[in-house]
Amino acid sequence: MAVNDLLKDSYKLAKLAWHQRYFIGSLPARCHTKKVKRGAASPLLIKFLQKEYPNVPLLECNSEFYPVTIFTPSEPIRLMDIEPNSRPLVNKGILTRENWAPSILDSDTAFYWLQQSITEKVDKNTIVMKSLQTEPTISISCGTSTYFSGIETSQALEWEIYKAAGWAADKKLGIESMKKRLKLRENILNGITDPVRNGEGRAATVGISVLLSYMHENKVKILLWERGPLSSYYDRGKLHVLPSGYFQISSQLKNEEFSAVHSALKEFAHELFGYDVSKDSALTPYGIYNQQYIKELMQLAKDDKILLYFTGIAVNMLSLRPEIMLWLHIDSKEWFDNHAQEKDGFKPFDIDFKELKQEQKTKKGKNPLKNEAYFIDFDNTPDKIFRLCNIKPSNVVPVGAACIYAGAKTREKVFGKVKKIIKND
Repeated sequence: MAVNDLLKDSYKLAKLAWHQRYFIGSLPARCHTKKVKRGAASPLLIKFLQKEYPNVPLLECNSEFYPVTIFTPSEPIRLMDIEPNSRPLVNKGILTRENWAPSILDSDTAFYWLQQSITEKVDKNTIVMKSLQTEPTISISCGTSTYFSGIETSQALEWEIYKAAGWAADKKLGIESMKKRLKLRENILNGITDPVRNGEGRAATVGISVLLSYMHENKVKILLWERGPLSSYYDRGKLHVLPSGYFQISSQLKNEEFSAVHSALKEFAHELFGYDVSKDSALTPYGIYNQQYIKELMQLAKDDKILLYFTGIAVNMLSLRPEIMLWLHIDSKEWFDNHAQEKDGFKPFDIDFKELKQEQKTKKGKNPLKNEAYFIDFDNTPDKIFRLCNIKPSNVVPVGAACIYAGAKTREKVFGKVKKIIKND
């Protein structure tokens, strides 16, 4: 047994080294990254998706199409409870599960070895989509798989299509030539007629994105950030909402952790305040609720100064991964300043904040490991927010664009097209 394990480990190390020769610290690595970026900016992406999935409406804003489709509820759905053990989306029938038996998939792509070696060392139980119902109501049925299975299948689909689009753009070829290079997509989706609603053939890992808004200087702001070096290779440097992450189970209490709100709060604690979820006991996932900033959030909810809405499901049409979208508004004029100014009793933010302006450029020489977030006014239409942020299909994570758009639309439905969301003036 020991000899077999040693051989397997040696094989994995050899294969890892073989794949990394293309990417790590070399000229081919930089060329590859540039090709992927050219693919992300290529109009071939949208043309391919519109031809391949003619019945799937892509998100359109300011006369530009984004490689994501969104399904929103007919009326805003407010989630009232953020206490431990609360599962509002489960209680409303939006989130259901089939079973807890994990499905492990393996497509053996170079992207998997690259991504695993750089960003993640430990595999994690991750919620995956089995099926998505969009009419007459929205409901997503889930199972479990692993994070690495998601990399090998769904995330690798996005990596492959960026590569193919970049290659076709360099060669000045069309979508038919590009399509011939999508071998992984062809193999994984073989026989699946509606991959948007059918999660078979891959680990369609479920993500959670939260549009966070709050009061600052008597205005409503929203937070965006640039994806950093621990993100997927093709997402680095792109704008996304904050917080966001995978819907994952980190303890033995699987039923209790099957909560999108709980998962969102874990990302809130981790990304805004640096909380290390991995230090929680395997027996309980509730360590975050002992933190001052989460207790503060729950008290604000009791005081009716928290708005939490389910804004819909987005499906990234490149990776064919679903995303649960939420809008969290903190209606407190003190919340941001207390943490930003490091007042006594309040944990400081783990990120730097800057006001996002259209002409802003990324500064060379900044610490790539330091999280950097941007805040902008939320009292605008979706079109204006996209213009103010200079959001383009090439510089934003697809589900991030969808979450901003759906959140802004929900704000309009709840409050009307007004200039402020202030209840406590």
